[in-house]
Amino acid sequence: MARKQSKHRISRRTKAEITRELCAELRSVFRQIDQLRRPLNPSEFEEDGERRYLLRVVAEDIQTDVLRLAGAVWHLGDRLPAWLRAAELSIKPGIRDIANDCLPLRLCADLFNAKKHGGNDNRSGHSPLLSGVSLELPALGLRYDGALAEGEFVLKESTPIQYTVEIRTGDGKATFGDAIDVICKGLDKWLDVLLQADFLQSDDRQIQKLAAMVTRFKNDERPIVLSDLLDTVPATSA
Repeated sequence: MARKQSKHRISRRTKAEITRELCAELRSVFRQIDQLRRPLNPSEFEEDGERRYLLRVVAEDIQTDVLRLAGAVWHLGDRLPAWLRAAELSIKPGIRDIANDCLPLRLCADLFNAKKHGGNDNRSGHSPLLSGVSLELPALGLRYDGALAEGEFVLKESTPIQYTVEIRTGDGKATFGDAIDVICKGLDKWLDVLLQADFLQSDDRQIQKLAAMVTRFKNDERPIVLSDLLDTVPATSA
């Protein structure tokens, strides 16, 4: 068995290493937001000689993706202190105080911790839950498999379908609104920390790309992530 390395001999991660990790986490978060904000696209089929469109919705998968995003945003707060220490910077208020004073971040923590641990630390004081997936669509027919929690909608047109998932209080008496919007408000707090610390001021190509994403996020432009490989994707404003 290999000898356990003394903690005194473990080198601290460098600023460059933490920067790469933080950039990767932020890119992942932005991609998750883009994915969750994309409308659902029906698939085409023929029925009795007529063209129809089928939309399959698995609410559990969408809710899982929302909870994963909430956790990713909340845990950015674990990486920020490490980067600030490596950069020999301090901010006021501190990371913990920012999280405690930001309801959207506390809601992110509660949602993710309830999923991960099966309980709820209830940092927000609201024991938040996700609603079901709400759709607005003129369906010609509907089938629902309760055992698999899957729904199928037969549509006349191929129009992409928008959906919403809300964050509600545990007692179901109040809502905080669309879950993605709430989570994005929490993310915005962490981005303000990075801007305050000049994290995005760099000649590094990776960080310059990330700075452009932050600008698009702040301006509510979609998609947030625009790759040089996807130059045919039109930029739109919300």
